[in-house]
Amino acid sequence: MITVITGTPGAGKTALAVKLMKELEGTRPIFTMGIPDLQIEHQPVPPVAEWTRLEPSPEDPSIKLPKFTFPPGSLIVIDESQNVYRPRNSSGKVPDYVAAFETHRHTGVDFWLITQKTSLIDANVRALAGKHLHIESNFFGRKLFEWPKAVDAESKTERDIASKKNYKLPKQVFDLYKSSSLHIKQKHSIPTPLIVVVVCLLLASVAGWFVYGRLHAKIAPESTSTTASTAQRPAQPGAVPGGQGGTVTEKAPLGVRPLDFQPVVPNRPETAPIFDSLRQVKAMEWPDACIASKARCSCYSGQGTVIRTVDEATCRDIVANGRHNPYKDAPQFVQAPAPAGQPNASPSPTSGPRTASTGPYEGNPIVSNEQPKFHQPFGSMKSSTEGAS
Repeated sequence: MITVITGTPGAGKTALAVKLMKELEGTRPIFTMGIPDLQIEHQPVPPVAEWTRLEPSPEDPSIKLPKFTFPPGSLIVIDESQNVYRPRNSSGKVPDYVAAFETHRHTGVDFWLITQKTSLIDANVRALAGKHLHIESNFFGRKLFEWPKAVDAESKTERDIASKKNYKLPKQVFDLYKSSSLHIKQKHSIPTPLIVVVVCLLLASVAGWFVYGRLHAKIAPESTSTTASTAQRPAQPGAVPGGQGGTVTEKAPLGVRPLDFQPVVPNRPETAPIFDSLRQVKAMEWPDACIASKARCSCYSGQGTVIRTVDEATCRDIVANGRHNPYKDAPQFVQAPAPAGQPNASPSPTSGPRTASTGPYEGNPIVSNEQPKFHQPFGSMKSSTEGAS
């Protein structure tokens, strides 16, 4: 098979060929041309005139066909192959060392032809090539293109259908041969379009920052003065301190997410983030009533709901001893004036209201404004079942 390796000078064509030859070293005869000081087991090719010989065709002995004289299974690597297979006039006689490619696979001989462009070698050779490797080096690095035939590597159509991958120079083979380019790394200038794009982005960033700074400096004083005037403005009639119950002037954002409707606490739909601005605690769970039986003891809130965070031992203690409520307002007592023309009554402690014993209201009854609270059917009491037991 004929493999064509192309690329600009210094792209790494010879280094690639040497790397591939190193992998085949010792497995087949290797002949080379144009690679000086090669440190891989090989033989130099003989003169081109000795590459072929004429042999009679098996079908017609009168027809003489050119055949390669290289041993079966040989690999022939030719660097700067355009020196041997330079393009020729298509009307002229085909040289034997070109015509021999038409039957070279019968003996298992492979050729690697290294050149800069496929257009630099004979058209017959290009037509018979079975693989084309092309190395391209640019500002962003190297790429290796591959086709199953020799093509114009600069054609966009061919590049679009090529198999391609990033490629790095195999530096481990640099000591295995003497390169004509002395392994000098190609230098590429930054593409002008890229420079223009980067400069435009930088200018846009600077301009945006400048405009933002100017706008922020202009808006900030206005915002401060507006806030100050709002703070000094007297409250409107009917306004509720803290905004509770007042007129809502701020609208919620229009955009909501499905996550806003998912409760933070499972099975508690009111904990969804969408209700954050509406939730306000109005009452706390306080054991207003506890009922105990032999089997269990339960405490209930003022709304009649079971308080599940009070354990049984605490519940029974509340039933037995009660619990002081430090959050409840203390009772306030006021004097009830006696009816006109009647003396102040002095009832006994067990049969009438309490009276003031000292001060200007001595002897007057004391009346409490606090009404007794009893949440039927609950109370701090033991059940009839427990009492009977």
